[in-house]
Amino acid sequence: MNPYSRAITNYSNFQGRTARAEFWLFYFMLYVLSLIAYFLAKAFGTASVHGGGLLSWLFVLFNVVPQVAIGVRRMHDTDHSGWWLLLPLWHSSSPAWAARPR
Repeated sequence: MNPYSRAITNYSNFQGRTARAEFWLFYFMLYVLSLIAYFLAKAFGTASVHGGGLLSWLFVLFNVVPQVAIGVRRMHDTDHSGWWLLLPLWHSSSPAWAARPR
């Protein structure tokens, strides 16, 4: 079983660990499959200038939960809490919070 299909079947498993090779092979397969989805959308004429169209968006939505699950398991493998995945969200929202009018 390849890392992508293993991550898809374990989409609801936020416990345990994921090895570095499995993590990066999952993201490589995700990149390749997203390119295929983009080119299929382009071939069907549904792709826009700013995105891949409906097929690409459905592919992205389908893969959000498996990406978070494999990220949490990878954080567990490095002996960190999965909550550390929220840190980039804080950094992207904190400038907007600090720049609010008083």
